[in-house]
Amino acid sequence: MQDPGRLFPICFTCSRHFELLRVALNSLGIWALSVKEINIYVDKRDPFSDAQRELLRSESRYPITFEQTVSYVVGRTAGRS
Repeated sequence: MQDPGRLFPICFTCSRHFELLRVALNSLGIWALSVKEINIYVDKRDPFSDAQRELLRSESRYPITFEQTVSYVVGRTAGRS
């Protein structure tokens, strides 16, 4: 491990849970001072919009990377209203 004092949060989510992710990232910014980068894997069937990704980046004090999942589905109802 390169720097054992640093956190590398990884999250699997979908656009349906966008507001929950915003709350989680805000809490992380308050409590986790040693975060190096946040990695978010988004369900390919229910991705975030460009505006949602930019909002999350603008609200976070840490770098955020977004990846779309290849085969992992976040939930059975992802993408359905």
